[in-house]
Amino acid sequence: MRELEVEGGIEACEELLRITNNDGYMGLHEAVRHEHHNIVKLLVREDVDFYYPPNNAGKTPLYLAVEEGDEDSASLIMNNSNSSSYAGP
Repeated sequence: MRELEVEGGIEACEELLRITNNDGYMGLHEAVRHEHHNIVKLLVREDVDFYYPPNNAGKTPLYLAVEEGDEDSASLIMNNSNSSSYAGP
């Protein structure tokens, strides 16, 4: 995988990937919600050791995928992340 050349380096990229909105959703939460499987795959592979915390409703990206019956996103998260939490309400 190629590295992105961004001012601030890898830390700046990781910070951008981990930004949350007012509902506590990160990019991975949103990608799962909208079934953007290529984005789900990209995000979990770029940050395999990051623990994606629950959103404000207490749902992790993996929980959202299972709740919605999105087997593709659930599989991508479980097979490509070293820290895939299934926490939910």
